[in-house]
Amino acid sequence: MLHIRKEFDMENTLKFLQDAKTFYFGTASGDQPEIRPFGFVMEFEGKLYFGMGEHKNVYKQLLQNPKFVVVAVNGADWIRIRATAKLGASEEALAKAFEVNPFLAKLYNDETGLTLGLVEAADAEVEKCNMMGPVETYKL
Repeated sequence: MLHIRKEFDMENTLKFLQDAKTFYFGTASGDQPEIRPFGFVMEFEGKLYFGMGEHKNVYKQLLQNPKFVVVAVNGADWIRIRATAKLGASEEALAKAFEVNPFLAKLYNDETGLTLGLVEAADAEVEKCNMMGPVETYKL
């Protein structure tokens, strides 16, 4: 049975992603789907953010087509997030990302020349599922 909720439960979705440890981030590359494992996610000011290097294909693909999907599995349960990427996070959001995961500062800094790109999951819809299919859908 599918239940539609009017308010998104950010806390439970963030916890699910963090507990899964690895989740899968899908984009489009031209007319081909692309999916890769990810691990960084955070909440900032009530918004869900994913982090990636701006030099990576995933970021470049989002510049071309901002639609993306994330899938995370934890035991027999899983979630699917469909969203539109909002790029260009604030300095405060970037500072929070480095606070949440200090290891990011070793990858993205002046010495490496690499820049962390934060992707806000705008207009997001989350499906909470089990192996029988969707059981609940909610929006950010």
